[in-house]
Amino acid sequence: MNQLHLMSVLRQQGIRVEKAVETDFSAVLIEAAKREAKRCLSPDDVDRLKFHAAKNESLVNDLSICLKTERSRLEGGFDFIFGVNTIRYCRAIAPEIS
Repeated sequence: MNQLHLMSVLRQQGIRVEKAVETDFSAVLIEAAKREAKRCLSPDDVDRLKFHAAKNESLVNDLSICLKTERSRLEGGFDFIFGVNTIRYCRAIAPEIS
């Protein structure tokens, strides 16, 4: 939902987003975000926004598969990355806390 708000704010400031990719590890939350995008963004902005289930710890690999793009084209291919709770939910690299 943060991405939706960010796109709305950028539009209000006259900043055009060419393409945006939103990810979450939860397919349920991705579907909720898609519904919310259709409700609160312009159709033009909705067309520029893509949603994909991807894990933070394997983000590049997961996006490579979802976007059908070689991993090497994704690395360094984003102008802006906005992360919320990205470290908090990296299960594979975070040590277990007892």
